[in-house]
Amino acid sequence: MDIEKYGVRTPYHSVKVVEGFPSTVIITFSLSIIKHITANYNTEIIAELRSANGIIPIYKVVVNGKEMAVYMSPMGASICIARLEEVIVMGAKNIVIFGSCGALNDRMSSFDIVVPTVAISDEGTSKCYSGNNVIKIANANIVESKLAQLGVNVIKGACWTTDGLYRETVNKIRDMKNRGAIVVDMEMSAIATVCEFRNVQLYAFLYCGDLIIDNKWNEGLLKKMTKKEKITMLEYALNIGIGL
Repeated sequence: MDIEKYGVRTPYHSVKVVEGFPSTVIITFSLSIIKHITANYNTEIIAELRSANGIIPIYKVVVNGKEMAVYMSPMGASICIARLEEVIVMGAKNIVIFGSCGALNDRMSSFDIVVPTVAISDEGTSKCYSGNNVIKIANANIVESKLAQLGVNVIKGACWTTDGLYRETVNKIRDMKNRGAIVVDMEMSAIATVCEFRNVQLYAFLYCGDLIIDNKWNEGLLKKMTKKEKITMLEYALNIGIGL
């Protein structure tokens, strides 16, 4: 495995170190959560992530005296990691990330909170950083403890990360469940790999949106999640970030 720190093109070609950049960064995939933050917290734009798809603002927010950065990541391992690499260059040291996942365990329900302990890589990005197909996710016990302090009961287990949203076949699902996966997402194994590679601390949790029950897809909360429920997820993440 090639462990050279950077390729010929580096994130330093796109962004620079940002003076005073908060060490703790909250990452969401939800535009409505970003709109809630900008409407209900004192925020300022401290940096931007630019691409042909447009500009992603990075906001600074102060909660209980703690400065944190917040931004909305694009979905999917490859582009999520490209933006994460740039944020690490800016000054991020602690990454708190949360998003939806699909439940594979028939006993799980929409809105169950999952703390992934390992990720099974079925995506291509992490392979550019590590030869490992199963990646241990750092700080799972800390995330569980911090959520328990908020009265949140969590489910811990393995997460299957795939690039193929519409290739979650019956055979693949069976294989991943046999390997211990209880949920499926599109970023976690790559995020965990890159945070380890760049020596950045990761604090991750997921909430079950859709469900796969008896090999049939159920959208669950995926399109029905209320604003209040989304804000609750944000508050969990902020509380984790405050303590870092």
